[in-house]
Formats: sequence, structure tokens, C-alpha cells
Amino acid sequence: MVAASSTTTAFSAGRPDDLPGFHLLRLRLVDARGGLLAENTYWRYREPAHMRALNQVERTRVSAEITGTDRSGARRGLTARLRNRGTTVAAMVRVSPLDSATGDRVLPTLYGDNYLWLLPGESRDVTLSWPASALASGRPVVRVDGHNVPTTTTGRA
Repeated sequence: MVAASSTTTAFSAGRPDDLPGFHLLRLRLVDARGGLLAENTYWRYREPAHMRALNQVERTRVSAEITGTDRSGARRGLTARLRNRGTTVAAMVRVSPLDSATGDRVLPTLYGDNYLWLLPGESRDVTLSWPASALASGRPVVRVDGHNVPTTTTGRA
């Protein structure tokens, strides 16, 4: 048990010699039943020059589908399912809600997650919410882009 507003060392992620100089490390925090509480993905490197490999990562395609909307109360929201359709990691995938009438970003927005790393074939559901007054048209679309991901925009499926 970790007390509120405190930290404790849980483990140390070693760096075995057989790993490449530049590689991904994914940490998952799960509850006693195996339910995912948090997930973080990191690029690790042995030397700063190894980070140049990120510039060589092939482009990949990430699809987005709006799978649910919430129009109750003073806030509006949606759930978007993102899926890496390619054969390489999708790096720093960013999700942005837009007004379908103007193309403007919907601000302020609360994100359940953003700037994601998606492995090939992996999908993730992301929730977004905003004040009802922030989206005049009431019709959101979702824009997705990333370091090696071309920009795509999708509306309600």
C-alpha cells in the first residue's frame, strides 16, 4: 500500500545487453483482478545518438472510429477507437476533436489519454469531453495524427 501523496519504488527496469540500443518499454499497472489502471510506453536508449532511429520508423496508418457519444448534462463527449493498421509502431498518436462545421478544435477538452504509442494491430479506446458550449454545431469529428502517422479525420460511424 502506498500512502496518498507519496511514492515508493516498486521495481527497477533493467537494461539487458541483448536489447537494441533504442527500444520500447511498456509499463502496465493493473489492479488485483487484472484490470488495467494505467499504461505508459517509453522509448529507451543507451546513447543519445540512438534516438535518431525514431526518424527512421516507417509510416503507419491509424484508423479512428467514434464508437459512442454522450450528450447528457453540461458536458458533451465521445469515445474514439484507434487502431494501428500497419506493421510498425505508431508513435505519439494525437487525438483532437474538431467542430465538423468549422474544422476548429474543440477547446477546452479533457482527454482520457493522448499522445499514444500503438503497437502493430493494437487498438485503444480514448474518451474525450468538453463543455456543451464549446461545440456550437453539436457535431464533432475526430482528427488523428502522429510522428509517423498521416493525418486522418473521421465522424460518427
